[in-house]
Amino acid sequence: MRKEIIFTVLIIRFLLLNYEGKSNSPDYSACVSIFNLSELLHREDHVFVPAGDHYINETIIVDSFKKISGIIGKSKLIASPGFTGAILELNGVTNVEISGISFVGNQNQFSKLYNICSSRDSIREFEGRTYGIGIHIKNRSSECWISTCEFSYFGDACLRLSNSGGRRFPIGISSLSMSKSFCGVDNYGMEYSPTVSVTVTDCVFGIILDAGNQFFSACSFNDNGIGLYLRSTHPNNSHGSFAACNFNHSAVFSIFSDGIDFGETFSGCHVFDGDIFIENTNGFIFSGGIIDAQVFVKGGKTNLISNTGFISSYNGGKIYANFEDSTSRLLLKNNFFFTRNGRK
Repeated sequence: MRKEIIFTVLIIRFLLLNYEGKSNSPDYSACVSIFNLSELLHREDHVFVPAGDHYINETIIVDSFKKISGIIGKSKLIASPGFTGAILELNGVTNVEISGISFVGNQNQFSKLYNICSSRDSIREFEGRTYGIGIHIKNRSSECWISTCEFSYFGDACLRLSNSGGRRFPIGISSLSMSKSFCGVDNYGMEYSPTVSVTVTDCVFGIILDAGNQFFSACSFNDNGIGLYLRSTHPNNSHGSFAACNFNHSAVFSIFSDGIDFGETFSGCHVFDGDIFIENTNGFIFSGGIIDAQVFVKGGKTNLISNTGFISSYNGGKIYANFEDSTSRLLLKNNFFFTRNGRK
């Protein structure tokens, strides 16, 4: 009898240790119920998310000087059915690093929402938008780094950025994959923060950019409803740059520049199949790339396309300045036409 009691006590102690995340048991990584990211972040500066499906039913607040890492494709943070908030929120924090995590939302109807992009007015209204965010970085957060993560099935945005970053304290974003969501990256007012090697596909909006001094390189915004929406509601809404980026096979517009007034530059970028619309814009500069799409210009001040090759597969080179009887000024310099063989 005494041996049975001792054995039972040992089993209970083992299970308690396993629940608190202190056991090295192989079954720990596969058990969803015992992993509590929020609780662990209160105790640890670096939390490793084990392989498995970890369901989240309330927003996890990430404090400064925290690191969250996992195994990409295996360490999954999944929004529970009915949960409509952000999975992770970084609010006014600094020195946070997140890597190797797969974020999964609970919305999946976006392939049917491309009809909201059927007109410029409907784009501005965002009809059909639902809820759910992967990571929300806001309120002057700085020196945070998001890398090698996956995002899918979010009703608001995979990554929402609000009034953060800055000249000395950037937010670094790199090597992310986003798909099947309402918006890949939604950036309102985050400045001086580089975005490198981000791929967004099968979203209604690849990226909504309403911020100045933002820099993008080697990114792909392909097979979305709208590849890039340059919006002008923020007081400091543009004068950033895109280098070596793709905006291909968009259902409606590859690039829609809507009322920006400080300029935006595109260097070595490609636009295939999905038109460019430049409306009430000043300082839109596209140089050294390839355009196989139509270009529409309505109103605005001076804009420029130069040293660019046009292909005619998707009406490339058809340029409609002064569209809808507006007055606009589009400069065309050193551009050329060429034919191609094979497929893109």
